Amino acid sequence: ALTRKTSTSMDGDSYAMTPLSSSASQELDAHTPLVQFASNRFYANEGETFEVMLMRLGKDSGESRVDWTTLPSPHEGRKFAAAKGTLVFAPGEHFKTVVVQLLSDDHFDSTLAFRLSLSNPEGCMLGIYLKTTTVKILDDDAFPSNIYKERLKEDPTTHSWQRGESFTMLKKTVKFLYRLTPGSKKILAADQIDNIIFGFEILVMRNLVNALSKNQGHFVERVFPSITSNTTLYVYGLCLLVPFLITHWFMYRKTTWKVTGGARKVLQENLLRKYLNQDESTHFIPASEFQSTFGHDVTDLVVDGYNKVFVVAKSGGRLVVSLGLSIYIAVDAQVWVVWLGLLPFVVLPLILYGFVLIRSSMTLKMQNDLQETTDKLMHKVDKTCEFFRLVTDYYASNLVVNDSNKDIMKVNKELADLAGVMANNTSIVQWVNNILQLGWIIYGGTDVVEGAAASQGGSTSGDHIPLGTFLAVFSLFKSNGAMFDSIFDVYLTIATTYPALWRIAEFMNLPTDIQRREEISTFRLKHTQEKVGKAKASHPTAMFPMDTVPIFCDNVSFSYDARHDEPADVPNKQGVTAKRPPVWQVKDFSYTFPQGMSFAVTGPAGSGKATLLRMLGLVLPPVCGTVFFPCHLRVLHITQESVIWPGTIAENVFFGLCASYGIATDEYAKRIPWADLERGFRICKKLHFSKEMQAQVEDLDSTVDVESLCLSTSQLKLIHLARALIMNPEVLIIHHPTLTLPKDMSKNVATSLKAFVTERGIEMDPQTKNLRRPRTLFYSTQEKFTEQFADKVITMPWTPKA
Repeated sequence: ALTRKTSTSMDGDSYAMTPLSSSASQELDAHTPLVQFASNRFYANEGETFEVMLMRLGKDSGESRVDWTTLPSPHEGRKFAAAKGTLVFAPGEHFKTVVVQLLSDDHFDSTLAFRLSLSNPEGCMLGIYLKTTTVKILDDDAFPSNIYKERLKEDPTTHSWQRGESFTMLKKTVKFLYRLTPGSKKILAADQIDNIIFGFEILVMRNLVNALSKNQGHFVERVFPSITSNTTLYVYGLCLLVPFLITHWFMYRKTTWKVTGGARKVLQENLLRKYLNQDESTHFIPASEFQSTFGHDVTDLVVDGYNKVFVVAKSGGRLVVSLGLSIYIAVDAQVWVVWLGLLPFVVLPLILYGFVLIRSSMTLKMQNDLQETTDKLMHKVDKTCEFFRLVTDYYASNLVVNDSNKDIMKVNKELADLAGVMANNTSIVQWVNNILQLGWIIYGGTDVVEGAAASQGGSTSGDHIPLGTFLAVFSLFKSNGAMFDSIFDVYLTIATTYPALWRIAEFMNLPTDIQRREEISTFRLKHTQEKVGKAKASHPTAMFPMDTVPIFCDNVSFSYDARHDEPADVPNKQGVTAKRPPVWQVKDFSYTFPQGMSFAVTGPAGSGKATLLRMLGLVLPPVCGTVFFPCHLRVLHITQESVIWPGTIAENVFFGLCASYGIATDEYAKRIPWADLERGFRICKKLHFSKEMQAQVEDLDSTVDVESLCLSTSQLKLIHLARALIMNPEVLIIHHPTLTLPKDMSKNVATSLKAFVTERGIEMDPQTKNLRRPRTLFYSTQEKFTEQFADKVITMPWTPKA
């Protein structure tokens, strides 16, 4: 294992001693106040002048000051203005605010955040847990453009207004990605330079062929009448080589401009932030749907949608160059037949427009049908994977496979039908262009032959097409056809991305829980100030009067039905549809929870234990009533299921500390202070980790993933609990902490949780206990023996709650 020097610890409830006071740095005592942010999360609206609250705990008779600053962020200057200053608490002051100006724009961003930090305390100590804080910004813009804002208010899923909007939605998405990928401008410029080079090469080849065929009027002969034939060939050869060098350089540079990766990053980063801030109380995105959109849909949209826009731009630019060349060559040749080279610019667009009108609706319908069938198959496969144990336990493998085979065969048939239609669609341009080329070969070639025959007979060929001009026009025919074919192919390809585009738009615009959390945060901040003032008046001698402010629920109710605006429709026995009244999981619950106690929540199945804990953990908002925590208390909600992060055991147990420090989990060994790592090791021992597990935790060089260790359900549960205790929140909420554990292990876990409350944190310095905030524990249980470890037992009665 690695050895590390001791560094600043989070032991002692995150107190960092001021470097400006040598006496204060010698000993922690109750005479030195603590200054910290009032909350670990703040929520602000885009464009507002936002006040971030700080609080002083402890002795308030003197003056305290700290420096504050916004930390460097990629969003600085775009979403907020950098700010810093010094904040002074005058005698008797407990709360102060600093101001940060948030900036507004009309561009969509999923939930963004920036951080603030405190430093250089004088006359006080800093709290390490809350010496930094995060401000989350509520972005009020729609994806990909605000032109959809009103429609999204009516239907955030976009299902009711998609028809006829696909092209506009794609255009706005392209504009959105173009703004955020700087390399896109470079690619557009490089492609147009390549088009200019193409035109230059056509002119060079025309003049070269005319020079070789001894025709008059090639460029070099006109400029340098006395130049020799060999020198002419060298000049034309260099004129072809140099542009190729330029083209090759741009081709290489395109690989470094990261347009595809940049566009994918923009979409995937916004999708991930949106998913992690979704409002699970009203709508939770299924993991399979999110994974499909995050991976396949984003890739399809970027590769077959956004990137194809550059193909269209390049092809369009080349057509403009070709049109200019055709006109120039026709004027320069002074032969009316050459004007036939403009035919592709007239015939092909008309035929393609008519073809699209006739075929597009049929093609789009086949694509949508294929997408629906594929989604149905993938949903069925996803459920098969999810319920693998059910299928195998009931020996239903053949049944499931046979049922899936029907969908697989249907998908294959629709794929084959669509492939046939697409093959015919993509061939139309080639057919028309080949017919035009055939006409030019017959008509223009005949004129060239006649001109050559006239030249051999001694007469002038000035009224006939020179060979170089004929070949140049033929090259333009081929190039124009290829460009129209490319544009039409891109159109067909882009059309296949519309379903992916709409799914991305739907996920990007789903509501988040940020607005709800902003309301909760504002309520907590306001009422904490009021209640701390009252607590100080009621307990004038208390060093930390905020510790006496209770947690409470006031007439709290919750129903999964009542979350929706309209009650569910339920047909009665007569077939008449009526509105079903909501079923309340928790109804009119009120309780006051003093800080520093443990509460066991018991009751029969269906009585609302889990729902109550989820409301206390701020996971579910009550439909009515109030849940209040003092704003400076960090609340940690722990699920019943043992959630394991991909990585080593150590990366899992120190996951919470990594989040607090803002570091990646695989950097814990280098960046988490050694004293905190040692405390984590001691907690794992206290929970009775096995020798092998303990060795893995303490081996800072270990790269062994948890999944490869084949740990038991009980061992995974211990990792799940250790992570929470190492995080050391002021309020810990756990669902069934001893479930799946054997009796002896359950007793040890219950004892450790009791110690978390009585010692104000496990494995911490007992001499600083009086300086730490009280720890409060909520846990649900159906095991009678675990109730004895709680200070209070709350029994949720089962009653009809409709």
